[in-house]
Amino acid sequence: MKILQVCDKKISGVEYHRLLIPHGKLNELEEVDITTAHIIDHLPDSFFHQFDLIISSSVVSKMGFQEVLWKQLKRIGIPVIIDRDDTWVLPHNHPLKKDWVNKKTAQQITYNLQQANAVMVTTEHLANMVSPLNKNVHVIPNAIDFNQDQFKPDVKVKRMKTDHIQIGWSGSVTHHHDLVLLAESFLQLKSDPDTQNKYRLILSGFIEGDAMWKEYENIFTSGYRISQEQYCRINGMDAFTYASAYDMFDIGLIPLKDTPFNRCKSELKMLEMGAKKVSVIVSDEYPYTNIAKNKKNCLTANKKEWFKQIKKLITLPELRSELSENLYNEVKENHNIEKVNKLRLQLYKEVINAPYKNI
Repeated sequence: MKILQVCDKKISGVEYHRLLIPHGKLNELEEVDITTAHIIDHLPDSFFHQFDLIISSSVVSKMGFQEVLWKQLKRIGIPVIIDRDDTWVLPHNHPLKKDWVNKKTAQQITYNLQQANAVMVTTEHLANMVSPLNKNVHVIPNAIDFNQDQFKPDVKVKRMKTDHIQIGWSGSVTHHHDLVLLAESFLQLKSDPDTQNKYRLILSGFIEGDAMWKEYENIFTSGYRISQEQYCRINGMDAFTYASAYDMFDIGLIPLKDTPFNRCKSELKMLEMGAKKVSVIVSDEYPYTNIAKNKKNCLTANKKEWFKQIKKLITLPELRSELSENLYNEVKENHNIEKVNKLRLQLYKEVINAPYKNI
């Protein structure tokens, strides 16, 4: 089985988890041979004849010539799977909205979903979003490759911890409305006699000079009113190293506001922190409700419960240990890359062996 995976030169977190790592593991199998290409526009038919299947994230043409490339691929008769990890409909306040509209990105993704022989997504909710465009949609959930360096304990990072209980969050520039959920709780932690001076807040993924990240920092420091010893930030890292920041965390915060956009996300952040043996508090919202078991593998919180749940984990080290161990075991058993890759390989075989339809 010869597979061509199409991904950008600069690997994003999405392509890391959905293409590069899963296919790297599949490539270890004798029956699988995977080649990576960054751009497949303007290549001769003979190039594609060597492959049984093409897999790409969101769109096949990274140059924007979707119709031209699809016409060629359909003429050749090579099946294509499009992988999509979240919605293509951005809210009006999304940082990428203007660029998204100018480049007609949503229309390009929609066209690719319609043309694909099959579509892979992360959750059932996202599958329901895709199904009006393509009935051959399959849930291949996110998973962790525990053999990757960043998902092994990083001793150097652990040595950077202080005697405080380390409470961390990690993410991107698109999460302001989620972090607002934590603002009141951070103020309460600062003044509560049972928690003050016992914790340190960690903001991971920081981008120097970015106005949104300064907004994040303002939330974490309660308007820069906590001591320097109780706050630190970790600058953004690439897709191959960012999870090492979790070795700083004792407690991981995963707030999520319930919105149509957020309901199309996956449980990845919880899986990542679980793989690093972090005890987590998550919003009691989809998609985390897929795997979150309150008081068993995490604590869940609505908007008014964050302070209560954070305080509980600060003051109860035995609970932190129990939750982190339980979540780690669950991720290791049910959300590891080897198990999920069996689903992926089965789908690839089905698509390759199916009668080709020029959709």
